[in-house]
Amino acid sequence: MNHDELLAEIDSYSYTYKPKSALRAVVELHKPSEGPDEYENIGCEACGFDSEYMQYAQIYPCPTIKAIEKELKIHGIPEDEL
Repeated sequence: MNHDELLAEIDSYSYTYKPKSALRAVVELHKPSEGPDEYENIGCEACGFDSEYMQYAQIYPCPTIKAIEKELKIHGIPEDEL
């Protein structure tokens, strides 16, 4: 699932209390970079950029986004909806 699809999935939840807002805030921070690094990788903006090696610290999707997607699957969201 891409970044926009994950945000849309979170928005589709029926609950409106703080966990939804917190989860969405995390996903909004961990978005793909605007362009590739020297190695043609799209990185995660929130995870940072290593200027010494001219590459992103984490390739998108980063471990944070992967963990969120995994938990959404565990909690009954069908694979074809992710």
